[in-house]
Amino acid sequence: MQLNDATDYAVIIGKTDGLLPSPYKGRGLVSLDRVYEFQTAYCCEDGDSYEFLSDFCNQLHGNTKSFAKRIPVLPQIVKVSDVEDQANSLQSVPLGIGKKTLNVVACNLLNKVVYPVFSQDIYQTASFVEEWLSVLEKTTTVTCIDAEKILQGVSVFDGDYETFVNELFEETVLRNNTFKDAKLDPDSMAPFQEKLFVLVGFKRFFDQLGADAQEKMSLVLLFFRAKKAI
Repeated sequence: MQLNDATDYAVIIGKTDGLLPSPYKGRGLVSLDRVYEFQTAYCCEDGDSYEFLSDFCNQLHGNTKSFAKRIPVLPQIVKVSDVEDQANSLQSVPLGIGKKTLNVVACNLLNKVVYPVFSQDIYQTASFVEEWLSVLEKTTTVTCIDAEKILQGVSVFDGDYETFVNELFEETVLRNNTFKDAKLDPDSMAPFQEKLFVLVGFKRFFDQLGADAQEKMSLVLLFFRAKKAI
């Protein structure tokens, strides 16, 4: 196409033998078996070509039902909007984006009852937990206990910890008895609501419990590990 400096044609195309494109819109030079001058078709006769192309592309977009897949990129900061379309169930909960594959990395939370998450500095996990809660809430009922008091802008449990443990223990016993009475039939758990608990700072949470509540919490964890079905 037209260049501001005529000497640039030789730099880009090579020897032109003095050939320069005529001063018309759409004129340029191309190097094939030799250098040729060419004329491109203009998209519109007059007016703003950018506006014309934008309107044309919008019309194509509105009349198209199938689209090419987006080219994956690794965002500097992974947000909920980058992975939320794959948050369908607890069998596939997005954790982030893989650096090598650029695919969403997911975790099957139904494989285990308890998934511990460790960090050298628990305060650095706050932003991850806050975003992850938004993902989890799209799939099931979530109760978050922030014993470290580091989360912001999310809904957290603000009741009495011992009351929470006692109610959890009672529900665990009820589920277990129902499961046993049904001769370990998984369908017997259908009336019970699926629940997910996110606990930030387990040690601090555990230390605030009395001896009885600590024992019940330990039993709940051991029991659930043995019987994932309930």
